[in-house]
Amino acid sequence: MNRNNLKIIIMIVLLFILCIIPDSAYCQNDLSKFEKFVGKKWIGHFQNSEDSLLVHTIEWEYDLNNNVVIEIKSVPEVDFYCETYYYWDFEPDQISYLSLMNKKMISKGMAIFDNGKLKLSGKTFFPDGVQENKKTYVINEARKLEDRFYRKSKSKWIMGHFIQYSEQ
Repeated sequence: MNRNNLKIIIMIVLLFILCIIPDSAYCQNDLSKFEKFVGKKWIGHFQNSEDSLLVHTIEWEYDLNNNVVIEIKSVPEVDFYCETYYYWDFEPDQISYLSLMNKKMISKGMAIFDNGKLKLSGKTFFPDGVQENKKTYVINEARKLEDRFYRKSKSKWIMGHFIQYSEQ
């Protein structure tokens, strides 16, 4: 292969990369994947728990010209209220989240969509320490929203809750 052919191939590859990068960056920071959750009110209960009668409400909405998704969760019987803000975080180049709870806790981490699931991984901070956690949201075939939360305890992942919601 002569030098001119090599230059042409390199230029074609660079042009291809330059054309792909802006499109993929735009797709990555597009919060439209939340669309299946937004604009609905979901009512749910713990599954297989002594607290199964507690009513959980969860809603998502877009804000700030669709640059933020807000998840609002409440459990009135135990005076629990939480707002989670999902946003494109330019520094780590990912969807990040910040959860603020009325029980003197905050959580923060990253969110990804994988095979139809919204997957969160991060840490919860509270007055006496910090705990690693992960959570998944998925709408199953029966159109129920499943919320599974896990916390890390002694190097093992322990299920904290499984809540199943119906759309109202």
